[in-house]
Amino acid sequence: MKPLMKIIFGLTLASIALTASAGKIPVETQGAFEIEPTVYFLGKSLSGVVQGQQCEQCPIEKLTITPATKAFVNQKEVSLSSKAGATEKPSLVIYDLKTKKVIRLVWSSYR
Repeated sequence: MKPLMKIIFGLTLASIALTASAGKIPVETQGAFEIEPTVYFLGKSLSGVVQGQQCEQCPIEKLTITPATKAFVNQKEVSLSSKAGATEKPSLVIYDLKTKKVIRLVWSSYR
């Protein structure tokens, strides 16, 4: 009878562990908006700002562009410096929700 109790106890512990891990909620770390930004500036120092919102009812997000920001044109990575001083606004902005720093700027001719 004791070996059977050990098996039942082990299965119960495994069941509790699986149930507890199944309830974990993923934490969002990135945000994005596809609506054309209302403000966009990228200087030659590769620092700048972008301002926009995820939806028409959403609050306006003020974000910082840094030299670490990646730039993409038509799904191909380009140097961020190639976009410095450009007036064309990106069609997609992906940013870190916590730091409000832009991770990726995306331009597309398919809009």
